[in-house]
Amino acid sequence: MSATEEFEVIGMHCTSCARLVEMAVGELEGVVSVKVDYPSGRASVEYDPGSVAAAELNKAVEEAGYRIGGDSGDKDSAATAGREPRREDWSTT
Repeated sequence: MSATEEFEVIGMHCTSCARLVEMAVGELEGVVSVKVDYPSGRASVEYDPGSVAAAELNKAVEEAGYRIGGDSGDKDSAATAGREPRREDWSTT
């Protein structure tokens, strides 16, 4: 039986970033499929929860250099709480 997780990926700047996230998450044992959409900044992962935990998906995204955002989609979400801002958090406007 598989489960699907959908989440925001913070820190992507191009389609190559999306591909890197797909590769990092896709390498995990138990991941059935992964699709990262750069324009929307969203990822969808189908996986076997008996083989891989949702926390491992998060770790793979972080090890690739990105972060999983909160449900609200803002940068003050749980994903960024309790740490210093990173460069990609800074606004250039």
